[in-house]
Amino acid sequence: MCGIGVLLRPDGSSLESAKRALSNRGPDNVEVVEAKPGLTFLGAVLHIQGDVIMRQPAIDGIGNILLWNGEVFGGELTVPVGTSDTTAMLAVLGALALASDESTEQSTQRIMSILLKIHGPFSFIFYSSAQDRVYFGRDPFGRRSLVLSLANEYITGITSCCFAVNNDTQFEEVPISGIFSFSAASTTIPRSQCDHTSWPETCLRLNRPLQDLSLVSTESRDIGELSKDFLTLVLQSVTKRVSRLSPSLFVQRERLPGDQRCFVGVLFSGGIDSLLLAAALHLSMGEADRAPIELINIAFDFRDQQGKPSAAPDRLAGIAGLFALKVINNKPRRTSCCSLKLLIALTVLLFSDCFQTASGDLWKSM
Repeated sequence: MCGIGVLLRPDGSSLESAKRALSNRGPDNVEVVEAKPGLTFLGAVLHIQGDVIMRQPAIDGIGNILLWNGEVFGGELTVPVGTSDTTAMLAVLGALALASDESTEQSTQRIMSILLKIHGPFSFIFYSSAQDRVYFGRDPFGRRSLVLSLANEYITGITSCCFAVNNDTQFEEVPISGIFSFSAASTTIPRSQCDHTSWPETCLRLNRPLQDLSLVSTESRDIGELSKDFLTLVLQSVTKRVSRLSPSLFVQRERLPGDQRCFVGVLFSGGIDSLLLAAALHLSMGEADRAPIELINIAFDFRDQQGKPSAAPDRLAGIAGLFALKVINNKPRRTSCCSLKLLIALTVLLFSDCFQTASGDLWKSM
C-alpha cells in the first residue's frame, strides 16, 4: 500500500508532517513534486509489483501527474507481468488527452470509463496539465483510504491518511460515491467548488443474477467435481497474486538472516477459509522457493470463572488448523514468531520437522 497526497499552499511544517505520515505507508521511495506554486504532490511507494520501483509522483512527457495506490488484478485493462500498475495507469490516463475546452463532466466520464475496466482496489490523484485540474477518488467499494483536509471549509489537501497539523484543520474521508475534481487555477478552493460525478449504479451490482452462476447449482454436477473446480480457481487466483510480486522482494529477502526471510503471510484463524488460503499459498510458491509463510493468529486470552488462564477459541482453532496443515503437507517450510502482551501476533513453524519442539515452547511461553 502506497502513500499518496496533494497539498494546497502547504507551509514547511505541514509538508514535513504529511511526508512523515505517508512514508509509513511507502518506505521504499518518498518524493515531493511542486507542480506549480501552492500545488505540491507527495508520493511514498511500497514496491510490490514491477521489476523496478516506479517512483511517485509519476509524471509523463506532457506534465500529467499520477499518484496511484491500487492494484490491478484483472478486468479489461491488462498490466504485463513485470510492469508497475502506476506505469500502466499513467499511460492510459495520459492517452485520454484531456482538452482544456472539454467540459469537466466529459473529462470525468472518460477517466471513469478507464477505472471501471479495472478489477482491484484503488485510490488515486490525477493532475491534468492541459486542464490545470486535479481529479481524485476511490474505488466503489472504498478498499483504499483517501482523506480530505479542510480549514474553514477550504480544501488544504487530499492524502492517504491524516497527519499532524494545526487545530483549524479537519479531516474527512473522501466518499466512495464517485470521482471528484477541482480547478487548480487557484489554490484557494472552497469545498463547494469541488465537482463530483457519481459511479454508475451498475458497477455496484452483480454482473449476473446469482441463480445463473454455474457453480451455485449442484443439480447436474457431482459435488466432487465442483470442489475440484473451486480449488482450481482458488489456486489460480493465489498463484497469479504471488507471481506478480516484485523480484526486488526476493532479492531483499536473501539479504536477511534465515529466520527473517518471510515476505508473505496469511491472517490465520484456523477456519476453513484461512486453511485453504495457507495451503494454496504453499502450493503456489512451488518447491523451488522454500520461503517462509507467516501465519498470523490474533487472539485475546481470558480467565475462566475460577480465575484460571484459558486460551481464546481462535487460538485453539489456530493451533488445530496448524496441525491439520502439517498433516496434509509434507514439504518443509518454516516461519518465525513474535508475541505481544495483549494483541498477540503468532507466526509459527509451518510444515517443519522441528515443529513439535519449537512450537511447543512457543505456546507454553504465551
